[in-house]
Amino acid sequence: MVTKAMSRQVRTGAEPTPVVKRLHKVLIANRGEVAVRLIKACRELGIATVAVYSDADRHAAHVLEADEAFHLGGSRAVESYLHIPRMVEAIRITQADGVHPGFGFLAENAAFAEAVTQCGAEFIGPSAEAIRLMGSKTRARQLARKLGIPVVPGEDAIEQSPESFAAAAERVGYPVMLKAVAGGGGMGIRVVRRAQDLSADIASARQEAASAFGEASLLIERYFERVRHIEVQVVADRYGNAVHCFDRECSIQRRRQKVIEEAPAPRLESRLRQRLADAALSITRAVGYSSLGTVEFLVDEHSGEFYFLEMNTRLQVEHTVTEMITGIDLVKWQIEIAEGVPLGRSQEQITFHGHAIECRLYAEDPQDSFAPAAGTVLHWSVESAPFTRVDTSMCTGAEVSAYYDPMLAKLIAWGRDRGSACRNVTHLLDKTDVLGLPTNQRFLSRVLRHSVFHECQTSTRYIELHEALLTAPLDSAELTRTLIVAALQRWRTQRDLAGLDNRKRTYRAHAEQLTATITIECRAGDRYVAGIGNDIFELDLLKEDDAWLTVAINGHAMRHSVVSNAEVTWVSAPGVGSVRVEFQSRFSPREATDLTGSYRAAMTGRILDVLVQRGSRVRSGDRLLTMESMKMEHTTVSATDGVVSELWVTPGTVVEKGSLLIEIDDSSAGGDTLIRGRA
Repeated sequence: MVTKAMSRQVRTGAEPTPVVKRLHKVLIANRGEVAVRLIKACRELGIATVAVYSDADRHAAHVLEADEAFHLGGSRAVESYLHIPRMVEAIRITQADGVHPGFGFLAENAAFAEAVTQCGAEFIGPSAEAIRLMGSKTRARQLARKLGIPVVPGEDAIEQSPESFAAAAERVGYPVMLKAVAGGGGMGIRVVRRAQDLSADIASARQEAASAFGEASLLIERYFERVRHIEVQVVADRYGNAVHCFDRECSIQRRRQKVIEEAPAPRLESRLRQRLADAALSITRAVGYSSLGTVEFLVDEHSGEFYFLEMNTRLQVEHTVTEMITGIDLVKWQIEIAEGVPLGRSQEQITFHGHAIECRLYAEDPQDSFAPAAGTVLHWSVESAPFTRVDTSMCTGAEVSAYYDPMLAKLIAWGRDRGSACRNVTHLLDKTDVLGLPTNQRFLSRVLRHSVFHECQTSTRYIELHEALLTAPLDSAELTRTLIVAALQRWRTQRDLAGLDNRKRTYRAHAEQLTATITIECRAGDRYVAGIGNDIFELDLLKEDDAWLTVAINGHAMRHSVVSNAEVTWVSAPGVGSVRVEFQSRFSPREATDLTGSYRAAMTGRILDVLVQRGSRVRSGDRLLTMESMKMEHTTVSATDGVVSELWVTPGTVVEKGSLLIEIDDSSAGGDTLIRGRA
């Protein structure tokens, strides 16, 4: 069904004469998949591109895709992608006449927009004044109130002292949300349910906000337990014309960061959809906005009310689903608006057809509180299909750095209705292989197959309410198949090694909650017998091709991607995602386990603060240190009472996953305790 837009664009006074200045070379002030996406749009418009990169991104895809590239500095964002003077130098040296900031980093930094303009280039985004106004959640809330648009209850004009926050929290009523005044993307946000946690969460949110946006100020809002997060895409030009491109549902979030988005928002009553669009355009016009923008709302279905949340003055990660349903390339449109081209479309000319869903594929471990992961992508493969799209910078051999956001790719699919879109994106997800580090692939697959999702009953607490089901380990049958495939692949890679039995071998392996001894015996040709405990399995290797094995186990054939690295083998299967299988060597003893009370890093990252000293007495639940990994702050807490006996890190230390951090003497501790980061 094609749906007509519901509000007319408003024009006041005589139509200004357009002044168009075509761009010839655009510097992409970003990295990763968004940089690749922007390079593609520029190429299709006949515009040359300049990539920028840090030490960690020397061999990244966006560097190789662009016509030119400029080295910014060190791996940390503050040394590279957030370093405005170095960005300005890149613009000057490459003689770029346009700059696109993408999303994140400097995309909503008014000082950067001004710096770009001052060096003679066109900033592909709104004016610095609009960024400054709407980039401040405090000022944005005040503007919305003036326009008669309801805002989330809270206090924004607040002194930044602990006492002021404590008093404000009591007035607003727990639970409350601390939120960074600047920026977005879920950074600098903490939900506080108890007064005794407020002080520590203020410090944590400030640290994260300062690191991500260079601004530590916070505001406080009421935290709604069950609401929907719905946003409206707006587009405006320099001549007073503004339109919307409908709405998106973004309720499925973890750590206040979106995971699955769809357009249009399902199960949204037409009158409410109209009110959201009108409110979004009202704010857009009041700001004198020119570019792409997104106005975000919380919708309380119980009361039928909505609340203005914020305006993102940039391209959104989830712009893809709007493009899929409208057929409009929003990035090209944004570039043309920056060149001075009028919108060229009235509201009545913008329609949508069908439904689109986007999944964000992250390098993270859902079974470990979605802790981010870093490392090498040992195998990457995506099978294209009709009505699908993949935005990524990944390839086999790519490095996922601990310095940046852990998003690997966006998987997007369109369908004539929501059910078709869900089926198409699920199929795309199942046909995506990424091996070498943990991902949320299985988690996404379970969300897409969950009855609550299909019934459109999700809210911003969906993951929290269903986390146990969505992050549960594989069942024993799935793990057994995984171990058999891993053992078979290991047998075949070792079959020519001297001194080993070339007919029958035994392996000891561990995957998730299962540890088992697997025997693989070659019978004839590509036929084998596998034994696990008292169970015997007939194997038939139907096809072997690069990183894939097609294996029939007791007559049931499946295609698996398999890749090994030292003593670890990664196995992937449709609907399962990748599984890490660790083989235990028969020839060398395993490392002795750590002493009781040792704390190791569960991820690669940088130590921000150490809250204890050697000799400090700590109690269970005390905070020991904070570290930053992939743009998020994580806190290590003591699992026991005791005394700090050894301290192996200091603020600023960069640690690898598994590095020893702290040791606590406690005779009652029951074994090793690994750091568990809590955002």
